[in-house]
Amino acid sequence: MPAGTSIVYDLIDLSIVEDNHDTMAYFDIDGDGTQDIRIWFLKEYPPADGPNTVAFFVLNHSFSFCTDTGLPGRPSYYEFGDTLCTTGHEWGVDSLYTIGCFGGWNCTYDTASINNKFIAYRKTTTGEIGWINVSMSLYSGNEPRTITFKINELLALYLPNDIDNVENDLVFDVIPNPTIDGRFKIISDEIITGIEIFNSVGQRIKSVSENDMDVSLPESKGLYIVRIRNDKGLSGSRRVIRL
Repeated sequence: MPAGTSIVYDLIDLSIVEDNHDTMAYFDIDGDGTQDIRIWFLKEYPPADGPNTVAFFVLNHSFSFCTDTGLPGRPSYYEFGDTLCTTGHEWGVDSLYTIGCFGGWNCTYDTASINNKFIAYRKTTTGEIGWINVSMSLYSGNEPRTITFKINELLALYLPNDIDNVENDLVFDVIPNPTIDGRFKIISDEIITGIEIFNSVGQRIKSVSENDMDVSLPESKGLYIVRIRNDKGLSGSRRVIRL
């Protein structure tokens, strides 16, 4: 594993049951507190030429993905141990990448079922290269069927013990970080009036009493954001990883 990187597990888990519905999620690759990729997950109706689709939108041209040569916008899939983005592949220049699709006239390749495949990314400003491990099941027909998309692992461009404040108004410590059992303690000299926990896509999943400095994360492994507020209305945030 390259120096200065870490693996985040079970980052994204999306599913759609009903036809003609979609959902979105976001994730941060380099740990700077800014979302780098927006995921668009869509279920239409393949028997009527409506595709099921997973797409990545790169925000602020911050990253690119390795694609098959001559097939822009279509990321290459790799097995464990493969060398990333070599002969026959090239780094994409687009902001939109179709990660997988099934059904519809514009799905010219079958990615109805992908299990533990790797996609290569490159950071635009530094040239750093990493990978995202994904699984998906996009097949659906006339019968009701749930489609799914998961990011099983992300090679993140930061170390868990180097996680800095996302907001600088308040400084506090989280111990231990990363946490194995999901429990940690907030250390601060501030008079804390509120504690909130957010998941990696920015959804608030928990609010904690200001009197409880011993906090627990959900069971799922991955990256979380802890935000505190003090009696003066100032706030500060830290990233916490559950291993």
